[in-house]
Amino acid sequence: MADNNKCDGSSDGRELFEDLNLKRLSPGERIEKLKKIEEERKKEIEEAERLIKESVEEIKQEQELREEIEEEERFQKEELEKKKNDNLEVLIEETKQKIIDEENYVNTQYQVKLSMEPLSNLYDQVKEVYQEVRGSGEINEGQKQQLENLSYAMHNKEEAINAGDYNTVGEQIEGLLSASKRILNYMKRG
Repeated sequence: MADNNKCDGSSDGRELFEDLNLKRLSPGERIEKLKKIEEERKKEIEEAERLIKESVEEIKQEQELREEIEEEERFQKEELEKKKNDNLEVLIEETKQKIIDEENYVNTQYQVKLSMEPLSNLYDQVKEVYQEVRGSGEINEGQKQQLENLSYAMHNKEEAINAGDYNTVGEQIEGLLSASKRILNYMKRG
């Protein structure tokens, strides 16, 4: 059984089989046979080395291709992120502009409505803001906006008076308008 395993075509079995056959040959034939075996092994080694080089080259090419694919994927992800960020920034800017436009519209509507108030009410509001600022010693953004709105309303009242939209312009109305304007100007200067 051991002899069968040694002669089954594996390299160990072949060597043993050839060793037995080589010993039976004459020295000249043996040298010739050994040179032939040596030549075959050189060819096998060269073929193995060639296959190794090809395999190494294939591995390098696969690695380069994999790296190129990964680089392209990274590039595409970065581009997608840039587009998302650009779109997001545009959307944010558009939304901010809409909010500003809406606030301006609402404020303008408020100013127009405020312009329709009686002059005495506007004067009372100016005095109220003045007293709040005088009490705290500071003017906040809300108060600044209120003063801006009142200033707009007073300006509209003055234009209406100058245009003759009021039939009876008494000294009292002119006094209220003048006093309101003085307070507003004083408050604006700080």
